[in-house]
Amino acid sequence: MSPRRFVAVAGVAGLLLVAALLVIVLGGGDWGFAVAVDKLFQLVFSLLALGGFLHTARRSTGIERWWRWWLAAAMASLTVAMSAWIWGQLLVGVALPTTTLAPVGFTMVPVIILFGLLCLVHSEPPEQELLGRRRSPVLWGLDALIICGSIAVLVLVSALQSAFRLWPQTAPAIATVVAHPAAYVVLLAVLAALGRAHPVVRQPPVLLLALGSFAQSVSGWIFAVLVGDGVGRIPPWADCGFVACPVFF
Repeated sequence: MSPRRFVAVAGVAGLLLVAALLVIVLGGGDWGFAVAVDKLFQLVFSLLALGGFLHTARRSTGIERWWRWWLAAAMASLTVAMSAWIWGQLLVGVALPTTTLAPVGFTMVPVIILFGLLCLVHSEPPEQELLGRRRSPVLWGLDALIICGSIAVLVLVSALQSAFRLWPQTAPAIATVVAHPAAYVVLLAVLAALGRAHPVVRQPPVLLLALGSFAQSVSGWIFAVLVGDGVGRIPPWADCGFVACPVFF
């Protein structure tokens, strides 16, 4: 994709994201409408990301093709999870449909992305790896991101004790509350560690993945805290990170 086309696509996606966030936040009075916009926006952009990765994978060769196949698999997992969540929340009427495929699909997304990153790093030429050992502002930014995320995890783990008392002690419930956002924190930590020595990790596509992962993790921890406080219906504004994530991807 040419730089001009990338700017155009990013601009349109950014405008749509801002419009969706405004509708979700300002339309919070009508919970059903705001949630419908929230979930359908996530599903549409997950499908667009899946289609984009499949299309570019077919036109690429070597490791670039495998890297895109891994990301396509991650977007497929996100699409299935979002579809299951929409089915349970909007069609069946369950406020927190944790007994569906959704928790597993959401949690598998960062795991699959991690395999793609390792595949990409493994193919990097040795001379680029040596050049990448020099510090850069991007690495400092990634380090700061991980430090903030680690502090947030330490604070939130203690706050989530009530969540385990309120929720049934089932694997889907635990995956929804803790494993999902924690998996993205692990992904961000690996990104920061790999970025120290591998220039390929500091390329714009990977940095956009980091932004999407950060947004997903933030909303995931907010979701967990709200559940721990006994909130029966998650307010739409808490999903802002979930909405932004597929756009970055």
